[in-house]
Amino acid sequence: MKILNFFIIAFLFININCFAAGNYETNNAKDTDVVYSEALKLINKKDYNLAIPKLKKLLNKESTYFSKADIYNYLGYSHRKIKKYKKAEKYYTKALKIKKDHIGALEYIGELYIETDKIEKAKEYLEKLKLAAGEDSIEYVQLYSLIHRISP
Repeated sequence: MKILNFFIIAFLFININCFAAGNYETNNAKDTDVVYSEALKLINKKDYNLAIPKLKKLLNKESTYFSKADIYNYLGYSHRKIKKYKKAEKYYTKALKIKKDHIGALEYIGELYIETDKIEKAKEYLEKLKLAAGEDSIEYVQLYSLIHRISP
């Protein structure tokens, strides 16, 4: 009887710890998604300097809501908006190494090249964007419009 009680207690102890581990992982995933949501809110409020550290915290995190390429893209975007163009280019390039047809990174690196007077490079990314998203996509139309305002 003592042996049976021992196994029952051991079984319950193991199961409780397994459920606790599952809840802990779920909470970490939720925390990660909250940080991502906070970073996007800061970007929308143009608080890029506050968004950057939050985005950097997410570089080694996993989520079903964002990819590492998305984080690099937003890091590039935030740095471009505060006119740190070299860092922005570095982050966009990292995003595109992970996902060569990342629509946001293709558009935004094109915008970066317009802002830094590299129109030919912007046109290269416009073509890549055309292949990835199509001529009817909002991203393509926006980048096309920016390029053709400067260089008809």
